[in-house]
Amino acid sequence: MKDRDDLEPLRWLHDATILNWHLPNFIQSNDLVLDVLATTDAGLPAIEGRQLRITFLDIYSIELSLVGWVSGGHGEWIDGIDPFDAVIRDQAVKPPVSGWKILCTGGSVCDVVCRDVLVEIVDKSHEQK
Repeated sequence: MKDRDDLEPLRWLHDATILNWHLPNFIQSNDLVLDVLATTDAGLPAIEGRQLRITFLDIYSIELSLVGWVSGGHGEWIDGIDPFDAVIRDQAVKPPVSGWKILCTGGSVCDVVCRDVLVEIVDKSHEQK
């Protein structure tokens, strides 16, 4: 699952600005949504300078460690979004399950275990007509 082409932008989001975190409230939504702005020199032309929405679908577990006054909001940058082997204990979950570590330059870290990840380009203004 972590080698899917549609997840390629996750590898290029270093130094992307976090615009907003939408944390799951587990009543209305079980998803974590992260809105980011990729740098103009990200290294993947399809996302350079564009706003993306990353949705971690069907959260099984989330561990969030926020550091500093800018945590989880404007002024925080992504250092990387990396996959890890998810281990779910004492939960009845159906595969596929994937783990993701969101590292921020300010020291904040978010570990997410979810069913799937969706990456969407929200700002399509740079596309060729």
